Parts: sequence; C-alpha cells; structure tokens
Amino acid sequence: MALFSTEEYKARVSRVRQSMQASGIDVAIISEAANMTYLTGYAETAYYHKTFVVVCVDDEDPYWVGREYTNAPAARLTSYLPESR
Repeated sequence: MALFSTEEYKARVSRVRQSMQASGIDVAIISEAANMTYLTGYAETAYYHKTFVVVCVDDEDPYWVGREYTNAPAARLTSYLPESR
C-alpha cells in the first residue's frame, strides 16, 4: 500500500513531466531508491538487483522496471502503479 494517495503520486509525476517537457527531455530513467519512492511509492527491497522507474513525457504513469520474482512483489505492494506498469 502506497503511503500517499494516488492523486499525490500522479501530481508529483506530472510536475516531473512538465519540467522534462520544458527542458526538451522525452524520457527520464530514475534509479535512485528515494526518488523512485517519491514518484511512485515503490520501496526497493533488493538492492543487489537494480530497479528503475521510467518517466515518459507523453505518458501519465511511469513504468517500473525490475525482476519479476525478486522485486515485483514489493512494487505491487508499495506503489500506486497499475499492474500494466
């Protein structure tokens, strides 16, 4: 369960997307655990397997990228992201 409301996370992502657009950036790859948590609620549990959050300027929700069996359960439990992301 994410710590904040879905609307709060979506607002944070929206601000990042606006900043990206203003800077001419199409895609941002976030790998720092604190930043992934800030944007999605995802609390990384296996630091030895790298995970990422990918923000695209044209997509409302970011993509979570990680290992299915080691990191995905935590992503499902801690982030607001839908299963498709």
